[in-house]
Amino acid sequence: MSTPLRLFIRSRPLWQPCSSVGRRPYSSTANLSAMKPGTKIPGLDSIYPKHDPKKGEPDPEKSAPLAKPRSEYPSWVNNLVTAPPTLAKLRSINVEEGTDEEMRRYLKLVRRGKIKDDNLVAEG
Repeated sequence: MSTPLRLFIRSRPLWQPCSSVGRRPYSSTANLSAMKPGTKIPGLDSIYPKHDPKKGEPDPEKSAPLAKPRSEYPSWVNNLVTAPPTLAKLRSINVEEGTDEEMRRYLKLVRRGKIKDDNLVAEG
């Protein structure tokens, strides 16, 4: 009987400190909440300058954009907040029932996992 591959894989990379074992260096969940209409869109401060009281009233064309109601955005914008299916969910789908997009994502995630495993084996 062959030895499982996971026994040869290091539990953590050498560059990762012991205190963060099992934690991802990035957020694994997307922010799925929409902004309320009329809210300033964050992250655009460097593009749109702040109001200078010495210059008088702010120019409406140069002020930061405000979020609009959902009905004013195209329908495809609503699809941006839906999380793609996970590998576990994709594994439970039959080949005949899955869409082309789901099968493409399944193959992408399987290949990515194989590359990561191969890299870990080659590293150690």
